[in-house]
Amino acid sequence: MKDSNLIKLCLTISIIGLIFLSIYAEKAETPRIKLNEVENYLGKTVITNGIAERVSVTPTVSFITLRDSSFRTTIVAFDPISNIRRDDNITVTGQVKLYKNELEIVAEKIEKLN
Repeated sequence: MKDSNLIKLCLTISIIGLIFLSIYAEKAETPRIKLNEVENYLGKTVITNGIAERVSVTPTVSFITLRDSSFRTTIVAFDPISNIRRDDNITVTGQVKLYKNELEIVAEKIEKLN
C-alpha cells in the first residue's frame, strides 16, 4: 500500500472516530433529576437540586438532608463544606448509592444557588 493511501485511510478512520466520540459525549451527559427519581439512578452520577433541610458537619464528612416538594434524601460530602446552611437552595452533582438500605447521594460538587 502506498504511503499516501495509508495516510488517507488513517485520516478517514480518525475522523470517523471523532464523530462517534462526539455523538457519545452528547448522550453521556449527567442527567438532571428530581429527588423522587433518585431510586432509578442507583450507581449513576446525577445532578439534582433542593433545599438543605438539615446540615451536619464533622471534620471528615458532612451530611445534608436535601428536600424538594415531594421527597427528601441524604447528601454525603467527604470534602469539607462550610458555606451551606439550613434553608439554602443548592444543586448537587454526585453518585447515587445505597447505604444501610437507604438511598443517598455521595456529592462530587455542591453549589449554593441563593
